[in-house]
Amino acid sequence: MINSTEARISHRLLKWAREKSALTLEDASEKMGFALECLAKWEKGDAFPTFEQLNKISELYEMPVRMFYLCELKEKIF
Repeated sequence: MINSTEARISHRLLKWAREKSALTLEDASEKMGFALECLAKWEKGDAFPTFEQLNKISELYEMPVRMFYLCELKEKIF
């Protein structure tokens, strides 16, 4: 069963947003207080952040939350 608090976002957009923000995985995890392993799993699509975690990500990367839910456009970005 899927955890109802998971934010089922695009892992590709998550990684792209971090790189666009000029942050390493280590820097981003430290600034947000997330375990490096968690952020790495989210960027690989092996797990998903919670909505609360996604809000922190959105603030740090200075991107609206809705950006991480794009489906059709993500293929054109990459």
